[in-house]
Amino acid sequence: MKHLVLLGADHVHVQLLKRLTQRAHKSPLPFRVTLVAPQPQLMNASMLPGLVAGRYPFEQCRIALDGLLKASGVNYVQGHCTRLDAAAKSLTVDTSTSSTRVDYDVLSINTEPVIERELIEELHPGAREHAFFLQPLQAFAALWERLQALAESRPMRIAVIGA
Repeated sequence: MKHLVLLGADHVHVQLLKRLTQRAHKSPLPFRVTLVAPQPQLMNASMLPGLVAGRYPFEQCRIALDGLLKASGVNYVQGHCTRLDAAAKSLTVDTSTSSTRVDYDVLSINTEPVIERELIEELHPGAREHAFFLQPLQAFAALWERLQALAESRPMRIAVIGA
């Protein structure tokens, strides 16, 4: 049986999980599917402006994938891909307790951008210590709440760099 591996839980893979769920209700999938992602939820990027504006709490900005994973029959591996071997058609995934190999026939990659913090620090000295990065969205949203609490305790100056 062919094995499709979905690397990352971003918007395209969430839509695919919804389609697989619809299909799984009609008949079993003719292939295995595994989702590899750091957490079984997606930060809804379109709701982040509402989070920052105070219209939505953090929890409302997340899309939980547990129900979709169960309904679609998709296997879930929680962890970070640390190595991709295209020739061997395999991923190395670091979980909280170990490293595991995930083999695939077809691989779909839909991850958040990876921030090269060392390069940013090199180009913009002080950024690692003073910048508040937007990516990954999950970390930004969690830190935003902490930043708001800090702003309530003392005055702060904030500059936005980038569009």
